[in-house]
Amino acid sequence: MSADHELSGEASRILSQFPGPVTLHPSLFKWIGLLFGLALATAFSAWSIWFFAASGDLPYAIGGAVGFLGVAPLAILLVVALIKNSMYMTLDSTGFEFRDTWSRTCCMWTDVDNFTSITLFIMNRIVVYDDAMRKPGLWNSSDNFFLVGRNSRLFDTYGLRAADFARLLTAWRERALLLPR
Repeated sequence: MSADHELSGEASRILSQFPGPVTLHPSLFKWIGLLFGLALATAFSAWSIWFFAASGDLPYAIGGAVGFLGVAPLAILLVVALIKNSMYMTLDSTGFEFRDTWSRTCCMWTDVDNFTSITLFIMNRIVVYDDAMRKPGLWNSSDNFFLVGRNSRLFDTYGLRAADFARLLTAWRERALLLPR
């Protein structure tokens, strides 16, 4: 069954560019919101270090330092990724490639299937899928609670609603698999 007929206007516009390549960029609103949260956590951790060190509560000051060392590098990585515009997804007739703040992943259409949107952490909707080439691990096994039976995920929907993005990827894959090899 073809997913073409259920697509929004923007997803249809992207699909009309098949066989591509088409490069999609992430939702800045989502990533700037995450950066804001990381900045708050970094500031709170820095304040905790200062406050608890000044009051003599060394264990709490150490906890603040651990928090700071865990969150601040993520904020810096995200700032660099946003400035360099290094996060993207490219679709073409052979597969897709996506890059987030710290990794790059390439998949062939013949190896992926079952694109589905799920709700992760109450409000965040993401797209999950099956990748036959992905080796099982702690965070990508098919029995992972968060991935609901899928072994891979995309943490951005590139300006589309998650369900629409999943339908776009399904329709693009259907078209790609019909091409002669």
